Amino acid sequence: MKFAISLQELQKTLIKILPAIPPKATLPVLEHIHLTLEGNNLFFAATNQDIFVKSELSVEGIEDGSVLVPARKLNEVVKALGLKGNIDFEVNLEFDITIRTSMGKYSMKGISIDEYVDLPELFEIPKPDIELIQNSESNENSAFISKETISEIGNKTFFAVSDDDYRPAMTGVLFQFRGDKIIAVSTDSFRLVKIVKNYEKANLPQMMDVIIPAQTIDLLRKSDTDIVMTTITNMNNKVTHIRFDIGTTVIVSRVIDEKFPPYDSVIPKENTKIVITDKSMLLDAIKRVSLFVNQISKQLVIKINESTLEVFGQDQDTGYAGSEIIGCDYVGDSFQSGFNYSFLIEALNHLDTSDEGKVFLTFSEPTRPALLMADPVGENQLMLIMPVRIS
Repeated sequence: MKFAISLQELQKTLIKILPAIPPKATLPVLEHIHLTLEGNNLFFAATNQDIFVKSELSVEGIEDGSVLVPARKLNEVVKALGLKGNIDFEVNLEFDITIRTSMGKYSMKGISIDEYVDLPELFEIPKPDIELIQNSESNENSAFISKETISEIGNKTFFAVSDDDYRPAMTGVLFQFRGDKIIAVSTDSFRLVKIVKNYEKANLPQMMDVIIPAQTIDLLRKSDTDIVMTTITNMNNKVTHIRFDIGTTVIVSRVIDEKFPPYDSVIPKENTKIVITDKSMLLDAIKRVSLFVNQISKQLVIKINESTLEVFGQDQDTGYAGSEIIGCDYVGDSFQSGFNYSFLIEALNHLDTSDEGKVFLTFSEPTRPALLMADPVGENQLMLIMPVRIS
């Protein structure tokens, strides 16, 4: 196996592939990148057995072949060589790898691809007809999703995904395809995010729900190209994996085969206390007051009076305390509720606002969920936060 390749292009491709390399694999072979050269096309593949990533790059091919390359060592070498120039990459019959540049020669040991795990989902499934999917009026198991849409959904849901392995359904983002809309929901039971993307004309499945793991969402939200999504089913017609074609890169992810919590039942429908205030002023006030609260409980209090909103926090152990008052639109009885300040900051950072920079906060009782929205009803986006008991 022998080829010449641009350092800059190689670095770009490694960035796409490396997220699928496990930090510490139970199977050492998974810490390698599967490389195959066919003519002038170099194919990269990697997996942690939950995500499978494959990419393709044009090179100056000299001799076809395949090899498993230590992923992190290759990445370290390529990063150290910089972005300028090319390298010559050569593998002999004993899988000794030699990398040559204008500055020197470097060697490492590869492995035969026969040692690699079987990846039928990645290597054997034919590439979908992207043009057909993109132009079709409706699809049952596929969809064309713009890079702007997937980036927005990913960025606004990823932060609220649970890391509790005992609640596997919450360790991903629920995607609900409903013909002319995509509904995306994430929750860790302390907060919940719901995003709705509406389309006048879309080629989305009419009725399909899949839970996509957080690690896959993290990859998708960094996409710089539009995405074609296709589900992969088993012999019983059950969706087991989902494929994303992103330019010359393919990501195949398992889906989380669990029942997502009935999120609609926990979103309050009749929060009668409605507060309208400036997002930037509220966010800055919370950040400043948070410096004076107990950093273990992270508890601060939102106090609402007619036309004013007070952010108050204290640390009884140290005697620290802080409060700020900002203006708001509110008519009703005085009200207060406690929250984890980090949840408020994350929600506000990911929340859209009205044209005037306003956000809507709705409450019912101090112990019931509060909603943060960009409009009175949260039509396109809402953030739910569970309160904490005021100590």
